[in-house]
Amino acid sequence: MISRLLDIGHRAYYKDQTTTPVVDDDDAFVSNKDVSALTSDVPFDTTIMKTDIYSKAGVRVYATVDGGTIPIDAIIEGYIFYVYE
Repeated sequence: MISRLLDIGHRAYYKDQTTTPVVDDDDAFVSNKDVSALTSDVPFDTTIMKTDIYSKAGVRVYATVDGGTIPIDAIIEGYIFYVYE
């Protein structure tokens, strides 16, 4: 059986206008999470992950599925909590 593995990462972004960009990282947030048997409304885990991202223009987050396919009508939903310390 081929597993569906989910990666969630970000596209390249600038910390500010004078630095070189932070490069794409396709699995910065989630790496190879087996989602082949997940049903709706099931959280990935109960732990809180903290990642420092500094950008004045925003960061594009995206997900990819490897090792299988997802149904054509599947929806991936989630929340990104932004906290400024």
